[in-house]
Amino acid sequence: MKTVTLAICATTLLCLNGATAADESKGQTQTVRDLYEMCKKPYGVDTAFCVGYIGGVHDMMMMIRLSDDEKVKDLRLCDPGSTRGAEVQVFLNWAEKHPEHWSKLMFAGVVAALSTTWRCP
Repeated sequence: MKTVTLAICATTLLCLNGATAADESKGQTQTVRDLYEMCKKPYGVDTAFCVGYIGGVHDMMMMIRLSDDEKVKDLRLCDPGSTRGAEVQVFLNWAEKHPEHWSKLMFAGVVAALSTTWRCP
């Protein structure tokens, strides 16, 4: 079970980070600020991407909590049952409080935001 869980998490990480890697090859990087701006839009493709991206990182972190591998302990999330809207709001609140992280990769920002709210004990 542990091997399957880690394989799923690794695949999720690769898929979620794929957009960032592709953009970096063109000289562009999707940052915390980019994701923040997408999430602030009221409707459309950017909003859907925001919800899906943050939700995917959230779900990956929830799966990692099933692992007893100490190498990934900082990625464990213990969320009692949030909504996608709450997850996005957690990211927005964190990003507004931490503009010094706006140039970091969006994946790192989402992990930091969700970990701040739902880190496992």
